[in-house]
Amino acid sequence: MKKISPTQLIVLLFVTRAFLSTTYGVSQYRLNVVLSMLSALVAIALQLVLIIPPLVLTSESDKDFLRVAFERSKLMGYGLSLLYGGFFFFETVRLLGIFSYFLKNQFLDFLPVPLLIVALSLVGWYGSKCGIEGLARTAGVGVFIFIVMFFVIIFSVTGEMDIYNIQIATPVPENLFQAFMGDVFLKTAGSDELVALVFLLPYVRKNKTKATLSYMGIKIFVTEIMIFYSALILGDYAGGLSQPFYTLSTYAKTSVIERYDSIYMCVWTIGTVIKSAVLIHLFTKNLHSLRIKYPSVFAWVLPTITAVLLAFFGMYDSFMFRVPSVICVIGLCGIIPLALIFTKRKKEVKAYED
Repeated sequence: MKKISPTQLIVLLFVTRAFLSTTYGVSQYRLNVVLSMLSALVAIALQLVLIIPPLVLTSESDKDFLRVAFERSKLMGYGLSLLYGGFFFFETVRLLGIFSYFLKNQFLDFLPVPLLIVALSLVGWYGSKCGIEGLARTAGVGVFIFIVMFFVIIFSVTGEMDIYNIQIATPVPENLFQAFMGDVFLKTAGSDELVALVFLLPYVRKNKTKATLSYMGIKIFVTEIMIFYSALILGDYAGGLSQPFYTLSTYAKTSVIERYDSIYMCVWTIGTVIKSAVLIHLFTKNLHSLRIKYPSVFAWVLPTITAVLLAFFGMYDSFMFRVPSVICVIGLCGIIPLALIFTKRKKEVKAYED
């Protein structure tokens, strides 16, 4: 197993979730800006608790997560391979759908959706065959470009700021506690990088805990800035947008570039391609442990066909735009690794190979 550096783990996690969070709405529960920013902090606190078991499990054994499961029980190994494989399959399909929907509605309305889905999945499949080390190097370049674009957009819209927008942005809902906790759980449910972390940690050479905590700090910083500036510039209008930060990029302009939405699309596409490669790579690992022949091919074909069919029948809202249940993320990231920590090793099982 080729190792990656702590910094490379950070950029991989960043691409897998925080990078793409710039396309999501400020709050689906119509929280005001202050409450939305506070819910992000509470969500991060919950996620910090969830990542403890994977970190402890990796510190005890530097082995691959599925190998540890197979050493506990062959049945457990197959069961977890099927469970986590299903999760990565779902997330791959959802990513393909979101990507095609975004490009179709914002830019390339003349291209058929199936073509966009196949193109992304094909490039992602090729990237997945480069391995985690190759993906980490590519992610580093992508994140650097994103950071430049992110701050250019932020500093380019300062002339459009109106502090009054913060006061009117998204009203307080009637059932405040329920809406607040719903937003916390939604932010956690959308953090699929927490599940990917379980598989990525064994690849890291050293300082796994420090790298993971650093990522969480970067994630909350980006999230809070995104929420604050979207409301500061767009006001109540941001609450009804599916991609408020993208809309914000259309307001940004400098003496060199008049509009940044096209550059935003380019950078967002780079991140989407890398994320699809990571998801397909992890899906491949689970199919491999299930002893399926040509796991890489199936990890590419199955999500692609599913996404194309759902897009063809217009079933985006029924599947592709729904984040997984928060219970699913809590179980896959926290509870199952915790259970493995307290499950005694029975014997070496040869059913799984790295």
